[in-house]
Amino acid sequence: MAGGISDRKRQRNRRETRIGAGAERGDVAGYGANTEVALRTFCHSDQDVVFDALRSEELARCLAALPVPVDDAGCALYLRFLTDPNVTCRVVTLNGRFAGVLSLGTELTFWICSELHGAGICHQALRQFLALPEVRSGAGPLIACCLTDNNAAAAVLRKVGFVQVGQPFRRYSFAEAAPVLFQRYCRDCQIINLS
Repeated sequence: MAGGISDRKRQRNRRETRIGAGAERGDVAGYGANTEVALRTFCHSDQDVVFDALRSEELARCLAALPVPVDDAGCALYLRFLTDPNVTCRVVTLNGRFAGVLSLGTELTFWICSELHGAGICHQALRQFLALPEVRSGAGPLIACCLTDNNAAAAVLRKVGFVQVGQPFRRYSFAEAAPVLFQRYCRDCQIINLS
């Protein structure tokens, strides 16, 4: 505890400030007790919303696969990935409004719009995503990676049954323009060799 305020309380205060600020702008319409987190397929009209969301440097840094700030070329590359027929992709909605993206190619990737971080939306969405027949029927274990300092992503992965495997490893981050440490997580896996 620093300065008499616990880390948990500080996070809650930051979350309430972000959500409150979003609600004033109308970005988080209807947020409250009747919140509905749902998934739907990615469609062409989502492209502009994704591009706008990726302008958040905090979000783009956590994705690490895109340059910061995200430019048109980086966004186009990411959108091609999301629409690849070999990738299972779903849009996360909060009360019918765009909230983020979940996808499964060779690894599980996920992100929620920055103003919604810490509200439990990602956890609910991942539980729904992992129950989809096309995700459940995939061959082999599910793998996800996140930056070693992305404690929120690691916590969400653990909540939905992923376990940390192996040691942190270096992967190039376009956001940092250098290799950074990532941690690998696995779900439904026996002992596997990920070296």
